Amino acid sequence: MISIASAPVGHKHLSQLAEWFIAQWEPVDVYRGAQPGFVVPDPLIATEQDELLGGLALSRYQAADGQQLAMWINALIVTPTHRGRGIASMLISGAERQAVKVQATEIYAKTDVPDLYRKLGWVALAEEDDDVILKKVLSVEA
Repeated sequence: MISIASAPVGHKHLSQLAEWFIAQWEPVDVYRGAQPGFVVPDPLIATEQDELLGGLALSRYQAADGQQLAMWINALIVTPTHRGRGIASMLISGAERQAVKVQATEIYAKTDVPDLYRKLGWVALAEEDDDVILKKVLSVEA
C-alpha cells in the first residue's frame, strides 16, 4: 500500500529525494521550513514498504498573478518504475491538504505536465517556454 507522509528535517529519505531532484533539474532545497511570516510544510514522500517511490517539495514565492507570497509546488518526482499508479496525484493532493493546514488560500505550480494538475481541478494561468503555470484556490476551514 502506498503511503504519503511528511518528511521533517533529518528524515531518512530526504537525501535520496534531493538527489533525484538534482538529477532531474537543479539543486532544490527539499526543506524550507518555517520562514518569517509564512509557514512552508515539510516535503511529502510516497513510500511503499519503506521504499521511496517519489516526493514533493513546497516553497514560497511571489504569486504568479499578484505581489503577495504564495505556496508553490517546487518539485515533484515519481520514479519511472512507479509512474502510472496515481502517486503524483496523491502527492499533489497531499500538498493541497498541507497548504490548507497552514492557512494558504491558493497554491501554484510550474510544470511540463499540466494535464496532471488540470484533472485535479487546477487552472492554467500562463505558458512559459515549455511549461504551464497553474493555480488552485484552496478551501481553508475557519
